[in-house]
Amino acid sequence: MRTLLLGLLLTPLLSTSAAAQGHGDTLFVADRYLVTAAVGARITAKFDDDSAAARTAMLRLDTPIATIRGRRWVLSDVLVSLSVDGNGVVAIWTVAGPKDVIEAYLVAFRTLARGRHPIYDSGVQSLIVRCACS
Repeated sequence: MRTLLLGLLLTPLLSTSAAAQGHGDTLFVADRYLVTAAVGARITAKFDDDSAAARTAMLRLDTPIATIRGRRWVLSDVLVSLSVDGNGVVAIWTVAGPKDVIEAYLVAFRTLARGRHPIYDSGVQSLIVRCACS
């Protein structure tokens, strides 16, 4: 009986925690041209101390990220936000756009990150993208 009562008391707490965690996976983008097949990702990368040039090249807004159906996509086409720590060693950026573009970008990013230079640690969190349009 005690186990059943404890389970009934904890169930609302566990479901509330899961709902709050799921809410954090949604990215609202104010873009009236947002396609329904849009996806997003939050990328975290820790760069080597001696990789300033590579880090700068990777995060430049005009860096080509994919060519899909004849269109050349650059980072500024999909970048939603970018945050870099005071030393410039850790960067967190969010991208959103058409699924095929973001997937191509993430494949290239993961390939670079597997090489362990200039990125020695990284993570990618998938995001649900919704239009914040009125």
